Amino acid sequence: MERLITEETYSAFAERGYVRLPGFLPPESAEPAIERVQRVLARAAPSDSVTAVRKRLKPLAKLPEFSALLTSELRQCARALAGGRALSEIVDHPQILFTPPGASIWTVPHKIWHLDVPRLGEVGLVGVQMFTFLGKVEAGGGGTVVVAGSHRLLNDAGRVRSKDVKRRLSKEAYFQDLFNGALPDRERFVDEIGQVGDVSLQVIEFIGEPGDVYFSDLRVLHSLAPNARSAPRLMLSQRFFATEEIGALYGGEI
Repeated sequence: MERLITEETYSAFAERGYVRLPGFLPPESAEPAIERVQRVLARAAPSDSVTAVRKRLKPLAKLPEFSALLTSELRQCARALAGGRALSEIVDHPQILFTPPGASIWTVPHKIWHLDVPRLGEVGLVGVQMFTFLGKVEAGGGGTVVVAGSHRLLNDAGRVRSKDVKRRLSKEAYFQDLFNGALPDRERFVDEIGQVGDVSLQVIEFIGEPGDVYFSDLRVLHSLAPNARSAPRLMLSQRFFATEEIGALYGGEI
């Protein structure tokens, strides 16, 4: 862990709200989980809906092959990025993320931007989310997209419910454009750095291959993205919550 979570890595995570750790896990450690997933996909019929396939994949995540990827080193890394705070996993197994191919083009989405938990204002970081890969995910292949830097906004607003975060951010010109589906040249959100006050913002697409790991601050705005590649997007995710904040997160309406 020490060689991965350097002071520079921690500073980048604090500034951007995410960090990529290439080859964090041995690629072969994902092979048993990948084989399980591929067996399910091989049995899927062309007429099966995305919902039906996701429903079949969901219970796989409870199997030992998937939990084995949540290594002690990975958990230590999550805690280090959380500033050494104690972390808890509300669900004791990861989540499989699946997006089939089929989109005609890839573009930065304008909707479904959201948070999974409320913002707690001056409390700051309330946890981190881990993403890793069950197959190669290339650019345009449906990987999760995040607005790097967005975790640094609304931290003086007290508790903000998840569904109200987007409404509040919509007051800013950058987010007005991001949420506007009629805006042309949407790739500029990836290519260019935006600004709200002194906070720099940029849309980042999580891409990589088995063994690579991303960690994201739970305050970072994120969304689904289209998959314009020929292979399905298969990722694994787990959330780690600051133990002392779980009551505040789930004690009220999310």
